[in-house]
Amino acid sequence: MARVVSSIAQSVLVENDHFTLHDERGPAPSLPPDPVDRDLVHADLGHAVFRSAASTHYAAVRVELWDGEPLRSTAEGWDAKGAVEVLAGSAQLVLGPVVTVSETARLSLPVPGRYRIDAAARGRAEIQALGPGSYAHGVENWVIRIWPVGQVQAMG
Repeated sequence: MARVVSSIAQSVLVENDHFTLHDERGPAPSLPPDPVDRDLVHADLGHAVFRSAASTHYAAVRVELWDGEPLRSTAEGWDAKGAVEVLAGSAQLVLGPVVTVSETARLSLPVPGRYRIDAAARGRAEIQALGPGSYAHGVENWVIRIWPVGQVQAMG
């Protein structure tokens, strides 16, 4: 049975309705791709870009690294869900805003390679009601699960 092998949790500044989990070898995307994808999460060259329900607030984000595909979905009891695969060129992922350079959290991967990312969010209606520029903390909550796929060796 799959299990969590490590995790990080951080309050992340949401800018332009987005935040990112990206390969440390490359810069975070400066802006979301155009046209902006309406999905909760999309992949962009070693980056996972997450779409919030509002801009300029601090989302509570927990990222979990699993040694295999979790049996339970993160979607139960959450407002929105999404999933993508990313190809990480390094063994470090950085969680943070898309534009501002700020204190970031790092998640160590066992090896570079292909990983599945499953994201779920709640509190979206509440943060949207506050509107952009609220600088609210923890109204929107996220859980992001990552696990290896394909050629990546299982974690022990």
